[in-house]
Amino acid sequence: MPFRLLRRRRTMASALAAALLAPLATGLTGCGVLSKNCDGSEQRLRKLAALPVLDSRPPGTAVPKDFGSVTTGCDDGSGSDAWLRAYRVFSTPGSATDLFGYYRRVAAADHWTEQEDTTPFAAPPEVEGICFTKGGDGDAVLLTVDFRTESLGPAPIDFGTGTGYVISAESAIDGARTDCWE
Repeated sequence: MPFRLLRRRRTMASALAAALLAPLATGLTGCGVLSKNCDGSEQRLRKLAALPVLDSRPPGTAVPKDFGSVTTGCDDGSGSDAWLRAYRVFSTPGSATDLFGYYRRVAAADHWTEQEDTTPFAAPPEVEGICFTKGGDGDAVLLTVDFRTESLGPAPIDFGTGTGYVISAESAIDGARTDCWE
């Protein structure tokens, strides 16, 4: 299942930097590639998957077929440090405003901090989603809620009469602090 990284602005720059710097570092030190891989990520993935907010959903929300539980994964193919993700897929009959309002209340009650995308060409939340952060360096996590479900697989997902959305908890493998919109 392909990964959709929320940090898309930073991802391209990180991949390019890693591609340019890794050969230089290898040549100078003989140490191999700079990026970390997914080895040993199981415990951190379990922690992400166990976050109660992933099971939280507004009344009337449904679970699409084949998405009944938390899905986890680790992506180490981008040229930068491995990126962990635990997510749930739901279908909501409500509006984006209602959905985001619900998760803003749930996240605030659990001490997540919402981050707005203030870049000049930021897409509206209905397109880009909303994002929260929690934790510090070593245990930082991003929480995202958005409607982009196309990366979940090749076959279309039956969301019934509702609109599909994904709620995900994401983190660098080492828990390094990361902002939502870098």
